Amino acid sequence: MDERKNTATQILGMHHVSMKCSDKVQFEKAVAFYKDILGFCEERRWAEGMMLKAGASTDDGAATSARLEIFCNGEGIRELGAIRHFALETKNVDELTAKVKAAGYEVFIEPKDITIESQPPFHARMAFFYGPLGEQVELFNPEPASTPYNIQVLRASEEWQRAGAYSVRVEGMNRQHHIPLRDEFDEHDCDGTKYIVFLDDGYPVATCRFYENASTNGQANLTVTLGRVVVLPQYRGLGLGKKVVTEAEVWAKELGYKQIDIDSRVEAIHFYEKLGYQHATGNDDIIKSGSFECVQMYKEI
Repeated sequence: MDERKNTATQILGMHHVSMKCSDKVQFEKAVAFYKDILGFCEERRWAEGMMLKAGASTDDGAATSARLEIFCNGEGIRELGAIRHFALETKNVDELTAKVKAAGYEVFIEPKDITIESQPPFHARMAFFYGPLGEQVELFNPEPASTPYNIQVLRASEEWQRAGAYSVRVEGMNRQHHIPLRDEFDEHDCDGTKYIVFLDDGYPVATCRFYENASTNGQANLTVTLGRVVVLPQYRGLGLGKKVVTEAEVWAKELGYKQIDIDSRVEAIHFYEKLGYQHATGNDDIIKSGSFECVQMYKEI
């Protein structure tokens, strides 16, 4: 299973921010700024305005599109209201800030690194400037370190280590998604199963398991099934799901296995595709695996 997360929300993201200009001159100035300096492209145009777009949406939500809707029939710049600014995500905060400055716009917060003291802490680089309509714009680069915490990787071989894997699954699945314990823990939770456990300062935060598939015709089976990939909710979005799967792949390869099979949740297919997994030949049928709808996939290692 993939990093299991709540999919109940129907909001997929912020589609666009709308701004109005007092006249055609102001409109053309704003359009030129966002196209020529910040690199937006024209998505569509109509008599009273234009939709600009930056970035590209991906199926797994790893990247988003930012859109600006600019009208030329507004009543001018209004007094600053409840919405104080909008943030544009970029990997080039410093470079774009320099371009904004060179074009004569006021940068009122220079590029700097910040840490939001959440749990876990969130790291980013940001800058603020005033745009052509007087709007406050933030350039924002979320840059969590690849291993931002004191992550320890365990190949569980003792009971207390396996207990760490179980605790993540209870917290991340049984408690959060109301998965019955009988469904979460099955006949494959046994001594022969291998568990990866990530600890943050001794606290279990992510896990997965794999086990050898049943042999056929009395021959040794060189394939394993990977599953129960769970990351605690407060640690999601940091790449730990990818890392815990990779750790399992390395261990399985060291043990002499040649292929990993998974039953991927439907919404996790693209996650596994990005990790090199393929759909089982001729088998895109939806199957039930515990409480979830899944598709069979595999990867040669």
